[in-house]
Amino acid sequence: MDSPVETMKDTVLGQMREQERAGALSKAHSYDHVENVARYAGVFGTYLAGKMDLDPERVASFAQMSGWGHDVIRYASQNESGEDASARLLESWYNPLFAESVSRDDYQRLVVDIVRKSDRSFAEMQSIYKDDPEALAVALALVAGDKLIEASGPRVLERRSFFVGGERMKNPRDLGAVFSYPIESVSGVLSETFVRLGDVNHVMNYASHPALLKLAQELHAYQYQFYAGLLADLKMSEPEAVEVLSQRLRSNQLTEKLAVRTEKGGKRLVAERHLDGTYFDANNLSILADTVRNLPDPLELAWATGLLVKAFATAESPKDAIEIYKSIDAGISGPTFSKWLNDIIAYREGTFADQLLEKLQG
Repeated sequence: MDSPVETMKDTVLGQMREQERAGALSKAHSYDHVENVARYAGVFGTYLAGKMDLDPERVASFAQMSGWGHDVIRYASQNESGEDASARLLESWYNPLFAESVSRDDYQRLVVDIVRKSDRSFAEMQSIYKDDPEALAVALALVAGDKLIEASGPRVLERRSFFVGGERMKNPRDLGAVFSYPIESVSGVLSETFVRLGDVNHVMNYASHPALLKLAQELHAYQYQFYAGLLADLKMSEPEAVEVLSQRLRSNQLTEKLAVRTEKGGKRLVAERHLDGTYFDANNLSILADTVRNLPDPLELAWATGLLVKAFATAESPKDAIEIYKSIDAGISGPTFSKWLNDIIAYREGTFADQLLEKLQG
C-alpha cells in the first residue's frame, strides 16, 4: 500500500491533469508549484517539529500532504483563489483513499482545515493554531513552503510576473477588469507586490523563528529590488503608486476587495519606510538594509523589471519565457535581468533553494 503522501501526490496530479485537459489549470499553480511546496513543507516540517518537540516524521508527512493538496483547485484569479474548493475536494477523498491509513480527525485537522486556511500568513497561522502545537507546525511548514520559498526569492519574479502580470491580467473578473493587458501588467504586478511585501508576506511575519527570519531576508532581497524596479518603471513614488493603483481598483465593483488589500499593504510599506532602510535598521534586518541601499542603477533596474514582466506575462508558460530569454546577450538584457533569470533557472534546477535550506538546517 502506498503511503498517504504518495496517495495524495498521485491523486492531486491526476486531478491536475484533468483540469489541464479541460483548459482550467493555472500554469502558475501547476505541477511544479505543488511539488515544490510539498517538498519544502516537508523540510520545514522536520525543522519546526524539532524546535517544538514534536514527531518530525509525522509533522513532515502531514505537511507534505497539505503541500500537495493546497492548490488542487486553483483559478487564474485572486477573487476566487480556490482554498475552500480545494478543502472540500480533499474532504471527499477521505473515505475512498485515506480511511485505512489516516484517522479522520488527523486528516481533517492536519490536512483539510489547514488547506482551507492556506491563504493566511505565517503570523496569522501562529494565532489560529496557538492551542494545537502539531497543527501549528504543519500550518507553518505549509506557509513557509508556499509563501516563503515559492513566493519570494527569484521564484517570485517568475511566478508573479506570469500569474499576476499574465493570467490575472487576462481575467475580466480580476485585474483585467481595470487594467489593460499587457501594457499595464507592471501596474498589476505592483498592486500585488504591495499586498505581499506589506501584509501577507511581510518580512516580520517570520520574526518568531530567527533562522526563518534570516532566510526570509535573503529571499525578500529579490522582492525589494523588484519592488523598486516596478516603481522606477512606472516613474512613480511609493505614496503616489499606492493612491493611483488603489483608485483604479476601487473604480470597479469586481476589484474593490483587491483595492482594500493593495491599500493596506502599500500604506504600511510607506509608513514603515522600507525602501530607504529605516525600518530594516530599526529591526536589525541588515541583509535587507544593505539591499535597499545598494540597488542597481534606477534606469537599468527599471529596464530589467519591465523586460522581466513582459517576458513572463506574454509567454505561453514560464518555461517558454525562460527558453526564449535565456539566450539573449547580457549586453542587451543588462546585468540585473541576466542575474534574475540565471537565479530563476537555478531555483528550477533545485540548487538555489537547497543552498538556502542548508543554511537553515545548519
